[in-house]
Amino acid sequence: MTAAAASGGVAGAVARGEAAKVEWVRTGELVRAKQVASAWGLTPRALGHAERRGEVFSVTVKRLRFYPREFLQLSREDVAAVTRELAGLTPVEQFICWKRKHGALKGKTVPEVLAEQGVNKVVEFARALTAQMRAAVVARPPPVGKPSRKNHPAERTS
Repeated sequence: MTAAAASGGVAGAVARGEAAKVEWVRTGELVRAKQVASAWGLTPRALGHAERRGEVFSVTVKRLRFYPREFLQLSREDVAAVTRELAGLTPVEQFICWKRKHGALKGKTVPEVLAEQGVNKVVEFARALTAQMRAAVVARPPPVGKPSRKNHPAERTS
């Protein structure tokens, strides 16, 4: 572990996050754009256009785009339907959504449910998850040590 990754604060968090992404590439959890494009009969450029349209997401590692390896076995249409519902989440949040088992999916991963039950169940789940995560961000209290100026005497107009 680097000194930055071992340290606390924002710099340490960023370094640990980058180290995790490098590890996902090393272990094959993330694959190159070229592999996904080939599996879907696209060029890497066309895959980039699909990403800009919100049909797919990538995780950037050392200035290169990588995609969950599960995309290699899934249809472009199913990935696009789920990814559109995850819009607004960070690429890492989306990646984790695709990889982990979810209680709302009866302990299965998104790709497992896609294979067993089809896209509608997963789209419904992704929509609910995104709404829940967005609500959690909005409901988050202000950081400790930074009082709200909303009721500060200097901010009152009446």
